[in-house]
Amino acid sequence: MKRLSLLLVMIITVCLAFAGIDEYYTFNATTGTYTPITGTDASISSDDAISAAIPIGFTFPYGDNIYNEVKISSNGWIGLGTSQTSSNLTNNLASTTIVPVVAPLWDDCNLNSGSCQYLLSGTAPNRIFTIQYSNLKWNWSSSIYFNLQARLYESGKIDFVYGSSTGNPASPSASIGINMLPGGSGWFYSVTPGTPATASTTIENSAVAVWPGEGTIYEFNPVVAVPNDLAALSVTGNTTPTAGQSYDYIVTVRNRGTNPQSTYQVKLLLGTQEIGSVNGTAIQPGAILTYTIPWTPSTAGPGVLYGKIVLTGDQNPNNDQTPPLSITVLPQGVQTVTIGTGDETARVPMDFWYKNSLYECLYYPDELGFVSGTITSLAFYNNFDGAPSNGATKIWLGSTNQADLSSGWIPSTQLTLVFDGIVTYPAGTNTITIPLQTY
Repeated sequence: MKRLSLLLVMIITVCLAFAGIDEYYTFNATTGTYTPITGTDASISSDDAISAAIPIGFTFPYGDNIYNEVKISSNGWIGLGTSQTSSNLTNNLASTTIVPVVAPLWDDCNLNSGSCQYLLSGTAPNRIFTIQYSNLKWNWSSSIYFNLQARLYESGKIDFVYGSSTGNPASPSASIGINMLPGGSGWFYSVTPGTPATASTTIENSAVAVWPGEGTIYEFNPVVAVPNDLAALSVTGNTTPTAGQSYDYIVTVRNRGTNPQSTYQVKLLLGTQEIGSVNGTAIQPGAILTYTIPWTPSTAGPGVLYGKIVLTGDQNPNNDQTPPLSITVLPQGVQTVTIGTGDETARVPMDFWYKNSLYECLYYPDELGFVSGTITSLAFYNNFDGAPSNGATKIWLGSTNQADLSSGWIPSTQLTLVFDGIVTYPAGTNTITIPLQTY
């Protein structure tokens, strides 16, 4: 049985405004009682470990995004969603790649003598998801232990609660705080412990050396500024639809105001053109609803979809439209195949760390899902910190009877050059579609 072999060569020279987090959260320092939990072990009792994806148990609203899972690092931070694949011992709340995270004590820590547990408590809509670090070493080589919790509330509130310690940290240089997409200045709260504690959205303190103290609580409280405020959080759906076929797109809506709403419309836009609309249903303050809007594209080519809320008297129009969903409508008769889940970060097939990079892989018949046809384009998911200024790229395709590449790569001379040109690799999260020149 034949297999498809894909080789990419890149010759690249790398050159790497919205509102901000304070539109969504305020900071407050207070005191209370540290109450240990008995929950489920996160299986990160070692140095530089990160957990598998753990369900929160409810939909956690965070800014204009929502999350249902977390990944917990033994280095004192929790990633919202599943995008983080490393324990990331180098603390930086101003990062545009290690985001979104909540970080009660982000440093080069160690849990090889301790544990991390998590627990869902309460009843809807007031549930709490608690992550507890017990006997966390700060730093990794120390014999001093610290106990702390991070609490995620169904309302979107976040608490850091600090318990007992057995002494002072060794060579500490921590960050305490939260960040959210898109990351960078203005999109984090960085806490400096003290009396009183302070928090900055523009200056990241990555040198915290003082334990906040047992009974200290840092609160990050969601901002609800106005009575009438519906937010369009996201639009999701097929990014490579085929012309003439119907597809469902899902628009997620959150009531960020204090009043319930029942009279509004949820629209699907292609650029600025309305291509679908449904009437909204009753939505309570803080609630999140999803709406399915069908669309049958008629014209092949690239485009951008948006979800939009129309509420008469909306007092915050800045969040009425979702971030863009880039799509490429394929001609009738063209089939799309998705390989992989797109939920892990790796420097393949494009590696911009070096000036040049080379990558080859095999895609198998059961992954491709077809036995004949013409491959006209390739698309890759990306999540880049910067935008390389030179995207010189070459792609070869071919077929092989080899089961794998353990005996060596297939030379490009045995493959067909199907693309030789410049590809734009944008910053942020995108789908990069490369139309092939020869096939």
